[in-house]
Amino acid sequence: MAGYENMTVQQTREFMGSRKPDEYLLLDVRQPWEYEELHIPGAMLIPLPEVPERLGDIPRDRPVITYCRSGGRSAAAARILAGEGREVVNLVGGASAWQGDAAFGPVDMGLVGIPADSTVEHALAAAYGMEMRLERFYGERVVAAESEDEGELFLTLAGYEDTHKRTIYVSMKR
Repeated sequence: MAGYENMTVQQTREFMGSRKPDEYLLLDVRQPWEYEELHIPGAMLIPLPEVPERLGDIPRDRPVITYCRSGGRSAAAARILAGEGREVVNLVGGASAWQGDAAFGPVDMGLVGIPADSTVEHALAAAYGMEMRLERFYGERVVAAESEDEGELFLTLAGYEDTHKRTIYVSMKR
């Protein structure tokens, strides 16, 4: 598989259901406190900043399903793993979608964790706020990074959030 494949919760459940648990690896790339609050049973925890240095901990002989809270960090991890020639699936919507939080709008816009009964305006405003907070969070991590590579990773992630904010802003103006 070149690159990685995005799958919805339903597609991911079908993917997992068609295999034995030891025929894939479920990889949670969130922080330990997030994992403690909620994780998909059987998941291995490797926070995103640690993925490049812990590639040896991730089996190469089976597909890897990456997930985070909403799909952004896991997409970054999926790119890293796919770049290593691994078969990777990214769970779109992440743990939020897995536990049943609804998305309003196209999945590729990342509008997850917003109640299904929200108005379009409310959903877009909430999504914009989430992206703004994540961009700030990653920006703060750039300053506190312990290495240049870690700093570059957080800078890249902050850039994704800025791109997401612009996409949402354009949608709000329609």
